[in-house]
Amino acid sequence: MGFWSAIGGVLKAIGSVIFTPARVITWVAEKIFSLGDTPSYNSSTATVDETKKVNELLEKCIKGYSREAEEYDKLAQNIIKDNFRTIEGKLSEINNASDTPIIDNFVFESFKNNAKNINKGLDKIYSKQISNTFSLNNNKLLDILKLDKGNKKNDKLRDLAVNTVTKANNTLLCELSDFTKEQQNFISEKLSEYMTNRKNTLITSKNETEKILASLKKDDNERMQLKNYYKNLLDEINLLGKILNLGGK
Repeated sequence: MGFWSAIGGVLKAIGSVIFTPARVITWVAEKIFSLGDTPSYNSSTATVDETKKVNELLEKCIKGYSREAEEYDKLAQNIIKDNFRTIEGKLSEINNASDTPIIDNFVFESFKNNAKNINKGLDKIYSKQISNTFSLNNNKLLDILKLDKGNKKNDKLRDLAVNTVTKANNTLLCELSDFTKEQQNFISEKLSEYMTNRKNTLITSKNETEKILASLKKDDNERMQLKNYYKNLLDEINLLGKILNLGGK
């Protein structure tokens, strides 16, 4: 498996493991509690007691969602770590393919710092989205609460909850995809440049050496040593090509 196809396999786990619509619909349907059965609520005209009651129900919703949201948060963090470990492992694999490191240390350090920032930004992404959604500061929720109690209100609340989890999932996937693409573009450019230079070195050195050997009539042993050197150099280029799926020849 090539470098970026391996990364793609990790990213697919987000859609197939952490989030399935059926699972979320079942989850949110059980956690709306009595919020959909409340009378029409308008924040601009509601009494203090009415607002207090709605806030209590919202807190109950958030608390009801918290256990599953925390499980999603932990699973998301594990997927993020797996993604970063895979990229870092492939970078090391590239360096091991050459006697001289191709990927500089500053690239590894920059990658680690970026990974920390991504990890921090996506920390508790599901819990935060749930808390922000079921808040009286959310205009979409306020519009739903203005409805009279009944099925329509319940349906809209469920849709709101499902969309919230979907949004969190999409944010996670997009952030990781963007980060991976940035790394891919940078590393592919660096390695393509390296492989081109190595191929040019191989061709130039081989031509020059053949001329020298022909004029000096070197013995077969020295010819064989030089031939092995070129073979090793070519093998290195081919190996890097396979790692990146570039098909070095």
